[in-house]
Amino acid sequence: MKKVIIKNSILIFAVSLLFASCKVDLKTEPEKHYYKTTEIPIIVRDFVPWGIEDPSLQQYKHYDFDNINKAGVKTNHVLDTLDKDKKPVLNDAYPPEEMSLKSSESFAQWFRTIKGVNKEIKTSLEVRFDGSRWEFYAPVFFPIDNLGFGNDEGDHNFNFTVESTFYLLYRENTPITISCKSDDDLWLFVNGKLLIDLGGRHGVETKQITFDAKDYKAQPGDYIEIKLFKADRGVSGSIMGFSVSQDIYILK
Repeated sequence: MKKVIIKNSILIFAVSLLFASCKVDLKTEPEKHYYKTTEIPIIVRDFVPWGIEDPSLQQYKHYDFDNINKAGVKTNHVLDTLDKDKKPVLNDAYPPEEMSLKSSESFAQWFRTIKGVNKEIKTSLEVRFDGSRWEFYAPVFFPIDNLGFGNDEGDHNFNFTVESTFYLLYRENTPITISCKSDDDLWLFVNGKLLIDLGGRHGVETKQITFDAKDYKAQPGDYIEIKLFKADRGVSGSIMGFSVSQDIYILK
């Protein structure tokens, strides 16, 4: 009888340990911390333009950069939701040449770091408060001069993409206003849904939208994820700007 009791006790103890370990595993996800900031991190990816003459860079040249130019803003050429990697997806309903690019596969390389295709540089943008909004504006926007594959023309490194993620705090009954300015492609997504669409190779274009975060599956007190994507695809100039009507946060 004692042997049976001991065996049963050992079995119960082992099951208890297993259950306890399972409970710990359920709590392994780290707690999220949001911090108010004036420095927004960005990932810049440098590309070699299609018409490059430098023999040492021929193997890296990319069809989508400084090549065909179907000028003008091209809306609806990306899907209105991000993919599983939180990247924009080309809309196959339109011929890719309308966007001055080769294919959905070549577009998928824009915002992914791929050896032999692009080079990644991490930096940041400083936003300033003008009394009513937080704003970044660079009429001459060249964040990676003398970096990556090197300058394309003169003192500047053109032909790059920018990806940034930041957050806004949703306060009930407080609409949010976001404005973006860019030459060449720019898209801004709120909680994975497209809000501002300035795709295509084009001159300086600006768009401002005021929205209620509840329309983007947010509840009061939630931090709303903002994903901004921009491309420079030529050597005629580079401009970028955006502003938001609320404080900006980053996730650490």
